[in-house]
Amino acid sequence: MLTRWVKRIVFALLGLAGIVFVILGSQQPQIAPPGYTVVEYWEKWTGNEALQMQQIVNDFNQSVGRQKKIFVRFMSMASIEQKTLIATSATQPGKTPAGRRPVPRQRHAE
Repeated sequence: MLTRWVKRIVFALLGLAGIVFVILGSQQPQIAPPGYTVVEYWEKWTGNEALQMQQIVNDFNQSVGRQKKIFVRFMSMASIEQKTLIATSATQPGKTPAGRRPVPRQRHAE
């Protein structure tokens, strides 16, 4: 009898966690106000560090960013090497991960 109640409680908690995940996981992308310079900032941090960095970005967007018309769009990605390859293959070499120096373009001899 006790086992049945434990199973029901576990399934109820899993269902509740699933609902919360669907609600929080389906947030809309951040849209910059018209006329603002957009900075796409992506970082390797995940979990609590990513949440804290998102709060810092939000504070910037609401203070200095609003004054100077700069909007920072934050994206967290655990696999920084994969993001570097994606940005490079998309011909966006200026988008470099935080903490890494841009790779200079190679010039071919003609």
